[in-house]
Amino acid sequence: MIFSLQACSSQSESAAKNWSTECVGRMQFQLPGYVYPAATFNSKVSSFRLGSAIEKPTFPDGTPAHLANSYLVSHPLTADEKKRFIEFALAEGTEVTGTSPSGEKVFRFRRGFTESRTSDGGVIRRYPGSIWGTIFVGDNLIRFGPSIEVAERLLKAVPRPVFDVPKVPGLCMPYVFVPDDGMPKRNLSMSYRLKDHPDIQVTLTDASAFKPEQLLSMGGMSDAEVKLRNKNAEPESEIAGFWHLALNEARKYESLWLLPTTTKPVTLAGYEGRQSFVRLTMDDGSQSYGYYAVVRGNPKAAEDVPDIRLHVLQDVRLAQGRTPLNQDQFIEMAQAIAKSVQRRPTVAQ
Repeated sequence: MIFSLQACSSQSESAAKNWSTECVGRMQFQLPGYVYPAATFNSKVSSFRLGSAIEKPTFPDGTPAHLANSYLVSHPLTADEKKRFIEFALAEGTEVTGTSPSGEKVFRFRRGFTESRTSDGGVIRRYPGSIWGTIFVGDNLIRFGPSIEVAERLLKAVPRPVFDVPKVPGLCMPYVFVPDDGMPKRNLSMSYRLKDHPDIQVTLTDASAFKPEQLLSMGGMSDAEVKLRNKNAEPESEIAGFWHLALNEARKYESLWLLPTTTKPVTLAGYEGRQSFVRLTMDDGSQSYGYYAVVRGNPKAAEDVPDIRLHVLQDVRLAQGRTPLNQDQFIEMAQAIAKSVQRRPTVAQ
């Protein structure tokens, strides 16, 4: 099945009317057909115990989602899986991971915490200056720590099915929604795999505008480095850097827009940026298409002007027997998605 691209033409003011609206952070956009969201760990209990392994987002079938970046939220779990995850979380409080040079036992969690349980079995450990938690939000599990501010927000999270777009201030994350007053900073990248075209992943990033100068307060950057980071954060530079990094997995990439430049203007959520369209040739000779649009935010603005990025990446090796979109179909779809990106309307409670 190939979804209709009729409404993706240049005459269209938005994405196809039969597309569904999804939200990421404080943004929303439209996607064609049903999609599978990426989350930071799946139902395999082993992934819970491997430390950094749970931080590698995947889709429900285990396919990597390399561009996704969110809090640690699981895919939906069964009752038995929930029970096993919590058993591991409880054991962490007493698990010995080694010994110190002086011969003392080293625990997975340092001593001195107060442990409590939520009504549905979650585990929360409170220290004087931090909170660690493994809690359930519906059928999904969230891991967090050590920030008290983040923990207090995530403890208010509620279930959010895909394509459920709340009308109140807060952050949309995979499977959950975290209500807030619209002020907390964020840096969220959520990825989706198209059901009808499993070779295509769509990733939208909504992040508070990054200001390199803020790092100077930690004494880690010179003025010259700040200047360089600001230059590299501009859309043209970021786009070029992104496709250059793509060569880690591709034999070559070539822009399909050549004159007068390899990028074109784009508007995401009302903010001006740049967009790019390339063809990637993999080591096995297969060719796929990629689209990347970037808006740089303004950290000095009185109101929130965020960093926004939209990736639409194809990998025909993952097509699972489906007919991949051709060049014209791909760019029409990608630009229709871009046109649909906007700030999520909200009504203060």
